[in-house]
Amino acid sequence: MKQPSQSPIRSSIYIGVMLILLLMTLGGCGHDEEQAAPKKPRGSTPGVSSVQYEQQALFNPLALTIKPDAVPEPKPTAPMPAGATCITSGCHADYAAAPRLHGPLVSGTCEACHEPDTGNHTFPLKRQANNLCTFCHTVAGTQQHQHVAVTENGCMSCHKPHVADNKFLLTHDTVGQLCRSCHDIPVKKFAHSPFAEQQCTVCHFPHQSNTKALLRGGEGPQHCLSCHTGIDERLQLVTLKHEPATKQCTTCHNAHTSDNPRMLEQPVRENCLSCHEKTTEQIQVASVKHEALDDERSCVNCHDPHGSSVRKLLAGRENDLCLNCHNQRIEAKSGRVVPDMTAVLNKPYLHGPVESGDCSGCHNTHGSTNLNLLREPFPDRFYATFNIENYGLCFDCHTADLVRYERTDSLTNFRDGDLNLHYLHVHRDEKGRTCKACHAIHGSDHPLHIADAVPFEGSDWPLPIRFVRSLSGGSCSPGCHEPMQYNRNEPVNHEPATVFRSDP
Repeated sequence: MKQPSQSPIRSSIYIGVMLILLLMTLGGCGHDEEQAAPKKPRGSTPGVSSVQYEQQALFNPLALTIKPDAVPEPKPTAPMPAGATCITSGCHADYAAAPRLHGPLVSGTCEACHEPDTGNHTFPLKRQANNLCTFCHTVAGTQQHQHVAVTENGCMSCHKPHVADNKFLLTHDTVGQLCRSCHDIPVKKFAHSPFAEQQCTVCHFPHQSNTKALLRGGEGPQHCLSCHTGIDERLQLVTLKHEPATKQCTTCHNAHTSDNPRMLEQPVRENCLSCHEKTTEQIQVASVKHEALDDERSCVNCHDPHGSSVRKLLAGRENDLCLNCHNQRIEAKSGRVVPDMTAVLNKPYLHGPVESGDCSGCHNTHGSTNLNLLREPFPDRFYATFNIENYGLCFDCHTADLVRYERTDSLTNFRDGDLNLHYLHVHRDEKGRTCKACHAIHGSDHPLHIADAVPFEGSDWPLPIRFVRSLSGGSCSPGCHEPMQYNRNEPVNHEPATVFRSDP
């Protein structure tokens, strides 16, 4: 019988003929029931004759409407006649009803993979192992890295050879389920979107790749940045790049799932300190802690983890970063109150490090053994017995000779003639004035960082300075002594003993 045409009219004719044949078969074609061939019980013989094939040869696999619950006949033993097909109501009928068919099945060319029947309904494969698949599917063996599932377990560890319910004839319902059958990665609190959605092939090639871990898009960051384009654009603009961002993103991030936000391998602080050993040591020995390190953002409060155009990968100019927190009064866990620095930093005369935005010039932002996170010692009081080592912070920039010599004509402009008034104020066994007795450390409304008023020792009283500057000297009349003047060119010649009140 001719194959039915795909036109509507010829298809209708074909269907009609088939129905007539079926009715004739069921009705005995008009013969008496006794004249019909006796039926054989199913499964009563080890095989059936070629008549079965001849009846089945009428079917075209492209036009099959056979139900998958058809009961299969016993395995045939006779050779398959020409024109017969494997997909019949008595053999592999369920193949025709499957959602996904292997290409050769669709075209009815089983011989693309199988040799002809060698007897007893045996159809050997034309090629062995993966060679059978890769003869048509050139998906393996041509690149540097091969999926172990392909090289050791074979193609059918992931794919069914004939039909399946899933795309690509997968053995599991989804790509994710298939991958997890070997790669058992427990899902944690946070998950990378492709991993969470079981779309492993968004990141990995399933068969082979020229990159490790069968990654798409290239090695290391090149792979990640193919999706994370915002970070890529930033890295193109900045002058300083964090080394892991240029070499290996997984130094900091887990590619699949994590208990930490942004897929970090550890909480932010631990993640950073696992590489930055010197900073770890600073924090461990610090008696004064920077509480910005203790919150959830920790290091990224100040640093950009990928790249920056500011030194130390800072997320901005230092003083701007500091004012993100220090723009309000802060009470530390120790009970110490840190004032709002906004007004101070808006003064017209700023201390050099403040003016250049270098807060870390004086403060160790990770922790310190000195008060106020200072890098070096500095007296925190109004009065202090003189010891040059107590002024390590100041003398890291300013020369210590400023206070070493009682007489000078060049080391300082704060002198009466050649009498060094810095020396005079500081060099006292008791009640030696510290720098903060006269100077505003961060910024002032007056030149030379002279303060309007300073907190007096052990009280809330703002001691006024009342400093007036002149071309060759100046004057002040604070609460600690009588109004005094000094002149570098025409000294007032006050004796040291009369400069200070005996008990201010």
